Amino acid sequence: MYALNSLPKVEFRMDTHGNYALNDLVLEMSHLVDQDTVRKIELTLLENQLKKDWDLRDEFKLANPRNKEADLALKEIEEMAWRLSG
Repeated sequence: MYALNSLPKVEFRMDTHGNYALNDLVLEMSHLVDQDTVRKIELTLLENQLKKDWDLRDEFKLANPRNKEADLALKEIEEMAWRLSG
């Protein structure tokens, strides 16, 4: 729920929205949010479960900590470099 609530202008609360399965919320959000965001949420949920089950340290991360804008800028720079090299 924390990962979903960390999205801008998103707020899920049990008292307001009732009891829903988290995978149902993720499925509904996948229609509104791009695949990278859904993947990061899924990885964060898996990461939290693995930390709990295997008693891993807090430094254990599966999700990429960079923000979306940095990834888009890097992809654009890579494409420009590829076009210039051709």
